[in-house]
This record gives sequence, structure tokens and C-alpha cells, in this order.
Amino acid sequence: MLFLSFDTDRSGKMSSYELRIALKAAGMQLNNKLLQLVGLRFADDNYDIDFDDYLTCIVRLENMFRAFQAMDKFKRGRVKMNIMQFLMLSMNV
Repeated sequence: MLFLSFDTDRSGKMSSYELRIALKAAGMQLNNKLLQLVGLRFADDNYDIDFDDYLTCIVRLENMFRAFQAMDKFKRGRVKMNIMQFLMLSMNV
């Protein structure tokens, strides 16, 4: 299990550093700004992420990556969408 592999101190939580490495291992290259946003959304006050929040984070990111890739028909790294598409993607619908 990926979570256990990167919870190096066996605390049952991942530090932001451990999360960065785990996301990279899962094929999700996020820049520093996005990692900060993930931390704000999913981490606790100590910037640690427990298993449940990690799982929610991974599922949401994976869904977002898949949706983006499906919309990026020419593989240019950008998509055009209207407000409804954006909201549906943002809400994981």
C-alpha cells in the first residue's frame, strides 16, 4: 500500500514532505503552489495527512487528472471549458 510505504515514521499520518514523495510515486507531479493547496485542503493543523484524507486526496486528484486528460484532446496541456464544465470538474461530478 502506497500510504504505508511513505509513512516513514509509522505515525499513521504523512508529513507534507512524505506526501510530496508519495504523489510523485503515484505519477502526480504537482508544483509547490498546488502542493500548498492540497495541504490546506487535506492536512491538519500540523500539516499532516491521515489515511482517510490521503485517500480522499488521491481519488480527487486522480479524477481531476483523468478528466483533464480526456478534455485535452490534442495533448497540449491546456483545455477550454465553460463555467458548467469547470464547476462539474471542481465538484468531482
